[in-house]
Parts: sequence; structure tokens; C-alpha cells
Amino acid sequence: MTRMIHTVFPVPLCVVTLGLCMIAVACGEANEDGQPVSTDSFVADTGTETDSAAAPEWEIELVSDMAAGIQTRLVAGPDDMLGLTWFANDAFDDGLCDEIAVNPPTRLRQRFYYGVKSGSASPWTVEEVDSPVITLLPTGLSLAYSPDGLPTIAYTGGVPEGQFCGGNDAVLATRTATGWQFETAASESGDSQTGIVGSDEGMVVGLWPALAYSASGEPAVVHKDAHFGALQSIDLRKADAEFAWRRGGGWIYEAIDANEGAGEPNALVFDGDTPIAVYGIPVETQQDSRKGVWAARRADDGTWEEKIQLHEGAISTDIAAGINPVTGELVVAFYSASDKAVRVRRLSDLSNFTNSLSWTSEIVTRALYDEGDYLSLAFTPQGKEVLAYHRCRLNSSTSDSCDQNDEAALLAIRTDGVWRDEVITASAKGSCGEYTSVAVDSRGVAHVVYRCTENDGDQYYFRLFVASKEIEAQ
Repeated sequence: MTRMIHTVFPVPLCVVTLGLCMIAVACGEANEDGQPVSTDSFVADTGTETDSAAAPEWEIELVSDMAAGIQTRLVAGPDDMLGLTWFANDAFDDGLCDEIAVNPPTRLRQRFYYGVKSGSASPWTVEEVDSPVITLLPTGLSLAYSPDGLPTIAYTGGVPEGQFCGGNDAVLATRTATGWQFETAASESGDSQTGIVGSDEGMVVGLWPALAYSASGEPAVVHKDAHFGALQSIDLRKADAEFAWRRGGGWIYEAIDANEGAGEPNALVFDGDTPIAVYGIPVETQQDSRKGVWAARRADDGTWEEKIQLHEGAISTDIAAGINPVTGELVVAFYSASDKAVRVRRLSDLSNFTNSLSWTSEIVTRALYDEGDYLSLAFTPQGKEVLAYHRCRLNSSTSDSCDQNDEAALLAIRTDGVWRDEVITASAKGSCGEYTSVAVDSRGVAHVVYRCTENDGDQYYFRLFVASKEIEAQ
């Protein structure tokens, strides 16, 4: 396995200036919910140079020689071990999908991997986990460590059914001493009974899974139920966000938000043993549209009546959520298409969960760029919020595609109410900075995975890199 380490100096940090704060106050800045936006939430591109001789350097390492990967998830595990999961870039042909009785299509599979790094001086050890059947693209990975330190990956697996040649179960893969063990967390639309006509029918569940462990050590998954697999548009418009939780050795099933197109993407956090789901509704309806980002909290009786809309409008491929280990705040971050930037919603008093006035709203940056896709969130040991995301193009661009001249992987840190961001690495030739995911270890070292184009002889390949540096002192 090739191992490459090199260092790069950070580009200028963006800081909030007093002048911008005064402008924001004078103009009465407000978000799309009509709530005042904190003036300390905006990052201005000052154009000043950072003293790179004094600034910490990023140490960048190639994860593997293989051409990879998409839908990455990076997690800091026990003893500052790093765990990483990702899909291969491309699917492979696995013959006819003979599970389909009428006009079977080609069966496509896409491999995904788990990599582990046990110390700063050790190389990445990589192994294939599974190669689930897909339709067009894989539908997400989620990685978490169990209380006893075992890595568990949630994904969409299972055997094709009906006329749907794709994975259709919520599956957990756990790495034990004897290898990977697989468990089905949910398999049917009817697992989570809603009583709504059509909502309890179908078998395509487990899409866009979000995995987390409760304080008592039991795994749970938020996932999308697409019923018959989007073979008809109604499967998308009537999709459900659903919840599966292993308790007492068995699985319980509940509907979080049914029949409204919910469940893409998803995030899950536990406040002790109380699960909080944050999910997207990507579909637009003519009447009472709920498109945007929602949060829901489970009551002790298994209902999810406490819901609040955190954002109205289009987002992107990820929602990141977490509870600050120092302040206890619930933090939710996502890319806002209308802002062309990351928006963060924060709740200090969880007893006011459904009170919109209790949630603050921030824009992380007001730079020249459209940035914030492939978003992830972590916290330092001192409770600083850390975001990693992709820079796509200039805001002035008329193209819908990212510009290779502008692409980059970025890190943003919130210190004393102020967001500062910096470029980890920028595109030299080809696309760079996609599929970012951040983890912070107990030493205050940030680790960010991202995908970049690399030249190998006369060929160019997408490969995964992990950049690391200490940030707690910043």
C-alpha cells in the first residue's frame, strides 16, 4: 500500500471585521425564517495574508492506491484510532438481475470499504466490507463505534425484490474479531406502521441511513422508506422518514415523518437515551410544501410529534448534527442552496425544541464562493465547532458545475462566536475537495478526508486523502 505524507501551508483565514458587524446591524440582517442573524456568524474574505511560518501545517496522507471514493465517513474511535468508510467510484456489472421476473435488467454492484489507522505513524489498513446491489448510485453510508469499540457501518443492502433491482434493507455491518457480521435493521415498509394508505406498503427501505448509539449502548438508524423504490413518482412524493432501534435484543420500528417525501438526507443524535432525528424533505408540493430541513424528537411513548422546520428550501447531499460535549447545545449544519453557503442552526435549551425563537441561525461564510456541499461536523475537546466542506465555484459563475480552478476542501472553526475558515487543499489539476468528512480526536487534532484527482503516469484517478493538524489551540 502506498503511503504518502506531505505538508501544505494554510491559505488566508477569513475573519469577521468590525465594519461588517456594523453593516449587518444597520441593515437588520434576517434569515429566511425571519429571525435575526447573529452578526458574529459571517466570515468576510479580508484578502490578508496569513503568516504561514507561524501557522500549523496540514499533514496530508494518501489513504490507498485504489481509485476511490464517494460517500465518505470519517470517525475518531477509541484511543484516537481513525475509522473511515467509503464507496468505490464506480459500479461493476454482475450479470442479469434474475431476482426480477419480468425483463430483468443488469445487476449492478458497488463495493465499499473500511479503513483504520491506529496511530499517527501507522499506515491505513483497508478491507472490503460488502458490494451491495445498486440502481444508479449508492444511497449512503454511516459509521459509528459501539460502546465496546467495534466499528459499525449502516448502508442499504439486501436482495432485489419485486421489480426493483437494488438494495432495499437497512443493514448493519460490524467488524468483530472474526470478521464482518451483518444484521438487518429494517426490511419492509410495513415495519413502521403508520395507518396511512400506501405508507405501509412496499419493501424499499434503508436509504440514506444515519447510525448512532444511545447512551445505553444500543444502535439505532434513521432511514428513508421509498416503498416500491421510486419506480413511480409517488414513491418519492410519499416517502417516509423511519426509525429502527435495537432494544433488549430485538428491533423496534417507528415512523418519524410519514407520507410527505421525507428521509433524504438524514442525521441522528442521542440526548442521553432520547433520539433526535434531523432529515431532509427534498420534494416540492403545490399545497403546503414542507421542502427543507426538519428536526424531530422521540417521546417516551415512541411517538415523534415534536417536529420543527429548521430550513425552507433546497439543501444538498448531507445534513450534519451533533450535541456539543461541553455546552450541551444541539447543532445542525447543512448547505443552503439559496445562500450558496453553510447554514448552522443551534439550540441551547433542548426543552424549547419546537420553539422557533429558541433556535439561532448563522451563515458560516460570505466569501466569494459557492461552498458547503459534502458537509460534516465535529467538536474539539473544548467544545469548538468544526466543519469540513467543499468549495465549488465563484458565486458569480453562471455554470451549474463546479470549476476545477476554484475547487477546494475547507475547514471552518467557531471560536468565541466567530467562524474562521481556511483552505486545506485546492485543486491543482482536475477536481478536488469533494466528499469531505471531519473527525477531531482527544488531542484536538482535526482529520479531514476528501477526494482529489491524482496523476499516475499518463492517467488521472480519483483518490482519497486525509489531512491532519492540531486545531485546539487556534
